[in-house]
Amino acid sequence: MLKYYSICKKSCFDEEIYLIHWRKNCIEGFFFLRLRETLDNKLSNLGKRIRYRNNKVDEKKLFVMSYDNQFTCNPRYIVEELLARKAPIKIVWVINKNKKITTPFPKQVTLVPRGTFEMFEEQGSAKVWLDNGLNCVWFDMPKKENQVYINTWHGSLGIKKLGGDDFWMSKAKRCNAVTDYLVTNSKFEEDVFKNSFWKDGKFLKYGHARNDLLLDAHKKTKLNEKTRMALGLSKDTKIALYAPTFRDNGDTSAIQLDYPSLKKSLEEKFGGNWEILIRLHFKNRSLAIFNNPYPFVHDVTMYPEMQELLSIADIGITDYSSWAYDFLLTEKPLFILAKDIDMFDNLRGFYYHLDETPFPIAVTDSELIENIKDFNDADYRKKSLDFLEGKGCYEEGKAAKKVADKICEIMGVE
Repeated sequence: MLKYYSICKKSCFDEEIYLIHWRKNCIEGFFFLRLRETLDNKLSNLGKRIRYRNNKVDEKKLFVMSYDNQFTCNPRYIVEELLARKAPIKIVWVINKNKKITTPFPKQVTLVPRGTFEMFEEQGSAKVWLDNGLNCVWFDMPKKENQVYINTWHGSLGIKKLGGDDFWMSKAKRCNAVTDYLVTNSKFEEDVFKNSFWKDGKFLKYGHARNDLLLDAHKKTKLNEKTRMALGLSKDTKIALYAPTFRDNGDTSAIQLDYPSLKKSLEEKFGGNWEILIRLHFKNRSLAIFNNPYPFVHDVTMYPEMQELLSIADIGITDYSSWAYDFLLTEKPLFILAKDIDMFDNLRGFYYHLDETPFPIAVTDSELIENIKDFNDADYRKKSLDFLEGKGCYEEGKAAKKVADKICEIMGVE
């Protein structure tokens, strides 16, 4: 109980929220419900592992998991590369059977529900595991000596420290024990992984597959037309993307913004007709209520692929989200609006201070407006290049191809 108390005090805003947790724990029996669920899951998973640990490994099978169970992020672009070259590989992707699939999967990909016997069977027999989080170790499935685990992670030069609750931390430590390769995009990421949970992993210094799109002008032009059409935006409309990160305590107040003043400042500074896209982090989607009275503001939270939004955006606005560092590759302006910087730093922590980034920083809506008015493109571009060089970034737009090559090499596929 004292341990639970310390966790609540560490992760909650104030005493009122803490008392809510205490009531759920003591009065409503929440603690015992979680304990029962944990025991049920462990017994169930034990049975699955015993059943499938002796499965023969299929040398031509790829098992894929993503943190939101959707066809997205780095694994998507790696799989698309494998499909494009018609590699003779069976590709299995884990989905959440209780959630809607936002992006259709290619018909060549076999889908299996998360946490089922079918999933364990496929995982236990796949030659290569491909993951962008801790998904492949979440159910404690033993990895055989002749299986290979490749982790692409899902951040990019991220400022937020890696971490979570005790359960998450235990999975991260296990991930280090079984990961064979980590895909990185910079010397900075290598150092973060070495100094956190992946002390023993080998680095594939390829860049991030999802960023290949941002560095390919031909692909961007074709895809931007498709994305704008899907969102009902004309080719002449200029776009500002606002996408704050999630808070460990579930707070979603970051979506409240002076949107009329933002639109006015963008049009005065950059010209043209501007519309604003807002996207919540997938962990906060079910918590936030966004009452939007403005026709020029569009909620794109459920749009399936973030990189496509980065590609069409003319400017970006965020707080501490790692997508800012993907957006740097586009050389387009990005602004920081960090209203709760001290609170966030205390709860999660940063690897480096925001002042070290090339982004203009604001802690209020009015400061954001002023930063837009004072924006200097030449100064920003120089700072961006210096930042990427300082972090040892080696993105070159060929990551998906290189990871696909590695998978084919492991499987003995030409």
